[in-house]
Amino acid sequence: MTNYSEYDSTGANVVYSRTASYDNRSQVTSDQTTAVRSDGTWVWNATYDYNLYNSATGTYTGAYQGGVATHVRQTMTKNGG
Repeated sequence: MTNYSEYDSTGANVVYSRTASYDNRSQVTSDQTTAVRSDGTWVWNATYDYNLYNSATGTYTGAYQGGVATHVRQTMTKNGG
C-alpha cells in the first residue's frame, strides 16, 4: 500500500490524499482519492482488472492481459458542503 497526502497552509489538515494498493505483480488493484474542498469532501474509489471479461461468469476472470488494465470500476461520493 502506498499513501500520499497534502496539507493546508497550516500543516494541520489534510486537503488531498491518495492511497493505492498493489498486487504481487506491482499492478494497482485499487485506489482511493480524497479531496477536501469548500463545497465538501469528495471521495473517489477505483478498482482495476487485468483479465479479459468472462461472459459465462460475468466477471473479469478471463485470460490475463500482461499488465494492461482491461476494466476500471469507479465511484464518487460527496460528503457535506
